[in-house]
Amino acid sequence: MKALKIKANEDDTRLLNCAQKWISETQLADGSWSDSPTQEAGWPFSTALALNGLILMPEPSFSDRILNGVKWLLGRQLTDGSWAPNYILRIPYPWMKDPWNQYIWKKDGKAINAIIKDHRRLYTTATAFTALKEYEESVLKGEIL
Repeated sequence: MKALKIKANEDDTRLLNCAQKWISETQLADGSWSDSPTQEAGWPFSTALALNGLILMPEPSFSDRILNGVKWLLGRQLTDGSWAPNYILRIPYPWMKDPWNQYIWKKDGKAINAIIKDHRRLYTTATAFTALKEYEESVLKGEIL
C-alpha cells in the first residue's frame, strides 16, 4: 500500500480507499484483527498490519477503529516488551495456487505443508512497534484525532 501512496493518482487512491474500507470492516469486536475469516480471536501481528493499512491514509471515519486497534495492541504487550507470536509463515506445496484455502497444516513443521510461528517474536514485535510509531506520528501531525 505504501508504494501506491507514493505516486497515487485518482484510481490508485480509490483502490487504497477500498482496501482500507475492507480492512476496517474485518476488525473484530474487541478491536483486533485476525488472520483468518473463521477465527474469532485476534493476533498482534494481524492487528499491527491492519493498523498500518488504516494509518497510511487516515480517514476520519476510521479514527475509532484505529484507536480501538491501538488500545487492543497496547493491552497485549508482554512484560518483556514483545508481543505473542502466531503462525505467520506458511510453506505450501509448490503446485498449490491457493494456500489460503488449505486448512490442514503441520504446525511447526520443518518442510512442505508446514506453518511456523514467528521465531522469538521478532517479526510480530517489530510490526507492532512500527504500527504504534506510525500511529503516534499521525496523531502528532494531526492526521488522526
